Amino acid sequence: GDVSGHNVGAALLMALTKGVLSTEARHSLLKPDQLMRILNQHLLNSATDSSFLTLFFGRIDSEQSQLHWNSAGHGPVFCYCRKQDAIIELPPNDIPLGITAKARFRSPEPLPLHSGDILLIGTDGLWETRNSQNEMFRSERLRQIIASHRDKDAQTIYRIVMQKITSFRGNQPTEDDMTLMVIKAK
Repeated sequence: GDVSGHNVGAALLMALTKGVLSTEARHSLLKPDQLMRILNQHLLNSATDSSFLTLFFGRIDSEQSQLHWNSAGHGPVFCYCRKQDAIIELPPNDIPLGITAKARFRSPEPLPLHSGDILLIGTDGLWETRNSQNEMFRSERLRQIIASHRDKDAQTIYRIVMQKITSFRGNQPTEDDMTLMVIKAK
């Protein structure tokens, strides 16, 4: 997830989100769309400013080899599909959380997962990182890294992505937080 803003209010909103997610996601079998609606209501009831939150939530069903997911304005999330040797994007399928009670948060069809498939989930601080020429890293570079290193394990792919971003940025200060999770199906 990624909260708008970089102040105390944003930090408190993320803390609230983590608490609700910890309680609801770990102690129930809610579908991602149900979880998003509950979380949205908590944020609307608790937020005191105009902050909002983008969030990708996924639950891997290892028995069915599927990813059940929902993206409230968060993304893109990249999936390297080994069988097709292609990278697809799981785009945001709804608006960010904490904006309106009218949001529907309908989950898309589950994504089949096969051995060797890779999920790369991150915040926009990754692809919006700028170098000294004010050029953005962009999501296309992330796609190239995944494609070039698809045979490596998740930890190695994570390290390579972060090294490439750091090298690209050079001595420029970071403008936004960067969060990255890499999952590789076995």
